[in-house]
Amino acid sequence: GYTLINADQSQIEARVLAWLAGQDDLVDEFAAQDAFVGPKSERPDVYKNMAGRIYGIDPRTVDAEQRFFGKTVTLGAGFGVSGATFRLHVLREGRDMSEEEAFRVITAYRDNNPKITAFWRECGTALDTMLMGGASVLGRIGVLWVQGTSILMPSGLRIDYRNLRKEIRDTREVYLYDGKIPNTYTYGAKVTENVTQGVARCVVADHAPRLARRWSLVLTVHDSLVFLVPDAQVDRAVEDIYTTMRTTPRWAHGLPLNCEIAVGKNYGDMEVVK
Repeated sequence: GYTLINADQSQIEARVLAWLAGQDDLVDEFAAQDAFVGPKSERPDVYKNMAGRIYGIDPRTVDAEQRFFGKTVTLGAGFGVSGATFRLHVLREGRDMSEEEAFRVITAYRDNNPKITAFWRECGTALDTMLMGGASVLGRIGVLWVQGTSILMPSGLRIDYRNLRKEIRDTREVYLYDGKIPNTYTYGAKVTENVTQGVARCVVADHAPRLARRWSLVLTVHDSLVFLVPDAQVDRAVEDIYTTMRTTPRWAHGLPLNCEIAVGKNYGDMEVVK
């Protein structure tokens, strides 16, 4: 007599990263994709746009294989991944790519997203600020604050780089801190990943209690919320959950959000409905 509803916060890390870094053209692309009303074939597509830039073609002519690379680099290159690492990821997905082509794709991503690459450097500077025990704003104004050896999230939680220090490793200076394991290595792009995932978590945590007041929240999986709903209320629940998870929190003005909804009688057999 009950149905599971899985609500996934679509492309949340790529959206949050672009928004935090001030890569406003990419933010606008996500917003245009979300707002479009019309035939699916004519819908703006962020991944096709990126593929078009990689291959120097009209996004409307991008084929499925080219879109795969546009999607993979949009979702996977935001935290400083190298061409060699990107190639390994592509190979694991069953696609072939030369080292030269992988380097070209990564270069195209970085060239087209200069604010994101600048944010990596800003996060590296934040590590130096923490070393000096200083304080500063990080990224978009009013969202993240560097305080002591921590970065304060919108929720009030902190990412703590306990015992942050610099050491010489293989003739170069590196940043280390004591996380779940001692001597954890970090750098600007890694801090970018930390704060992006932290802010994404804040978005999901903003939506979860609101929805849990109305629907039985039984599971969270990364950026997804899973609800158990009486069969007779599924349609109403889907609309409510979909609307709520597309609503931007007050502290995240300008961050476009979207959601994909799947339903089913068990978690392993769900079909997308919205």
